[in-house]
Amino acid sequence: MSLRATGSAGPARAVATGIGPRRTPAVVTVALALGVGVLAGCSGGGSPAGGSGGGPTRQGSPAAATTGTPGTGGPVPDPSSTSPGAATGQSSVAVTTLPPVSVGRTATVTSGVTVSVSGLSTLTVTAAAPGDTSGPAVSFVVEVDNHTAKAVDLDGVAITVSYGNGIPAAPSSAAPNAPFGGSLAPGKSAQGTYVFRVPPSGAGSVQIQVASNFAAGIAVFRR
Repeated sequence: MSLRATGSAGPARAVATGIGPRRTPAVVTVALALGVGVLAGCSGGGSPAGGSGGGPTRQGSPAAATTGTPGTGGPVPDPSSTSPGAATGQSSVAVTTLPPVSVGRTATVTSGVTVSVSGLSTLTVTAAAPGDTSGPAVSFVVEVDNHTAKAVDLDGVAITVSYGNGIPAAPSSAAPNAPFGGSLAPGKSAQGTYVFRVPPSGAGSVQIQVASNFAAGIAVFRR
């Protein structure tokens, strides 16, 4: 801003020149605009992008939360849907090893189903498939009798052999090996022949175990 004197006779008067006074309204206008902008930014910061202008949006509502297992984020399982054997679709049973019986005797593995072992003999076999070995072995016949009103799953029968101080014997596919399989109808019986590699020194202490998926009892036969 500059000052200049007017007139020569009277006292000097300061007259404002330049554009200073005319800037005042513009400065005030800018300041008001900035203030309004700051207020608008403060009031609108909590609204999510794309939200409606009708009011604040509530987030984290309990109704929208998903109940989960702590630490996993997955849904909590319904206790009524979990039970023993649910993963396989079969009920759980307690497996019991039955008292040993002599070869040639019969063992009842479950109500109405009996198992017997006969024809235990020694022989020498020749490897017939990958994994087989040639040499001394034993063979025997397992018979299953079904006296129930339901079919029995012979594919679920498992035969194991040990000798001496519990030494496991290796199964062989060499002749006369002919295991049974399939379904055994009510009132029927089935026989299967099995071969296991056993040295001559262990032939007198052979122990045969017959387990299945249809009976809780494991039959044990000794020579």
